Amino acid sequence: MNEPLSHAATLTELSNLPIIRGALVRLDQELPHALCYHSAQHTRDVLSEALRFALADGRGPRELLLIAIAAAYHDLGYLERYEKNEPVGADLAEAVMRAEGDYSDDEIVEVRNIILSTQVSQQVSGLRRTQRTALAAYVMDADWGSFGRDDFFEKCDQLIEETGASADAFYERTLQLVTGHRWLTPAAHGLREEKKQRNLQELRQRLSEPVGLET
Repeated sequence: MNEPLSHAATLTELSNLPIIRGALVRLDQELPHALCYHSAQHTRDVLSEALRFALADGRGPRELLLIAIAAAYHDLGYLERYEKNEPVGADLAEAVMRAEGDYSDDEIVEVRNIILSTQVSQQVSGLRRTQRTALAAYVMDADWGSFGRDDFFEKCDQLIEETGASADAFYERTLQLVTGHRWLTPAAHGLREEKKQRNLQELRQRLSEPVGLET
């Protein structure tokens, strides 16, 4: 599947909107430096990936805007707290959308639901998320987009550093997570599944060769 030719232009246009640029500036200036994974760059990656997938699936301009707002704000709650930060990000997005006055109540609820869909909970079966709306699939796929990219292990290293987890335990949990993971959008599956399977193969190999996994 080829990337849409309009991705770069769409990303630039939406990133320059005050509602989105303001969130990115706050992340740049206010996020704790200890968040080496949940950084401003991570949000930019999610924004880019979400738009890439949505464009490839033919989503319309207004849907792209709502997806972009949700992507920009989905981790802004980290400015206040680490755990269960998604409701904070949803509140911040709602406040700015209402202040601008250009969004309907339904659109505000949509953005809130997209952001809340990225919240991860620990269940007996492992880490799980709940998709609350159709458009949430794009930000959810983008949030874990590195599963199917070349920077997968780089992102793993960042999470290990950020959380202080032991590398071997982290990779065991990650193997379980990625093995059970399924893309929610046709575009993400087409663009990222093949590389995800290769990353899984390498992850299994690393776990069978524990040398180098010690922290």
